[in-house]
Amino acid sequence: MSKDDEALFRSSQLLLQGATMLQLSCPQCSNPIYRLRDGTMRCAHCDQQVFHERDLDNSMKAEMKQKDSPIQKKIENLTAKLEQEEDPDKIIKLAETIKKLKEIL
Repeated sequence: MSKDDEALFRSSQLLLQGATMLQLSCPQCSNPIYRLRDGTMRCAHCDQQVFHERDLDNSMKAEMKQKDSPIQKKIENLTAKLEQEEDPDKIIKLAETIKKLKEIL
């Protein structure tokens, strides 16, 4: 089964389980986001939980902005890789990932 077929299957399963397709799109793949019955949001294509910025409480935002936060550490690691990378395609992918992570902070 292809990745698109798997995503379509997951989308169908989410809808059958009572999820609602939202007007929001996934920041990773731009596919629709589904709100599950428990209130969480999920991308069927990426098969990952998605958070909306307004849903993050202030303590969670502050935690993500801390110097030692996992996101900040990931940005630092990716920046080091970016400095060493020579392949233009990999440079673009690393830069886009860093940009997305910085948007979270």
